[in-house]
Amino acid sequence: MQSVYKPAYEYGGPGRFAFSEQAYQDVEALTDFHMHRNKITDEWKNFVVGKSEVLLEKSPPNLIKIDWLRRVFPGSQFVIMTRDPRAVAAATLKWSKSSLPELMMHWGAAHSQALKAFRERDCTIVRYEDLIKDSNYELERTAHFLGLEARKRCSALEERHIELVNTNEKYIKAHAGARYGSGIWNHFGYDLSS
Repeated sequence: MQSVYKPAYEYGGPGRFAFSEQAYQDVEALTDFHMHRNKITDEWKNFVVGKSEVLLEKSPPNLIKIDWLRRVFPGSQFVIMTRDPRAVAAATLKWSKSSLPELMMHWGAAHSQALKAFRERDCTIVRYEDLIKDSNYELERTAHFLGLEARKRCSALEERHIELVNTNEKYIKAHAGARYGSGIWNHFGYDLSS
């Protein structure tokens, strides 16, 4: 979608990008923030549908770029979406040549970077499990944080999005009862010790 920074596959792809020291070095070397903002915004125009004051870019590799994105897009806000790392690891297996334990470590590495960059003034955390459990509350809380108001007329939802269902269990089973102990996931409310 843009050509300013390299895509995650240049750094190993899903389940590996947060391990790449080169990924951090490359983005930190991009210091002409004004030029980068203009170029990215111009390239994103090809993917924008409709008109809005708000643009949303959702890519897992942004977890390791929050500080840089903050400099490129002053005033931007960050919604850090989390999900049980066991579910994320098992779901990522199909795109990655990593093992489940490696994918668990990658979740930890990426989310450690996001937590390091976290600032209450421009960051919030939304857990998948909470969104599924009480979507109205989580959506209202997130909209309030972002300063967004509900649309007067909502867009139609695809059938598959009408009922939100927590699908973690099917992915967690892939771990065959493995215990991962304490880790960064505890900070996000995930207890993986049992």
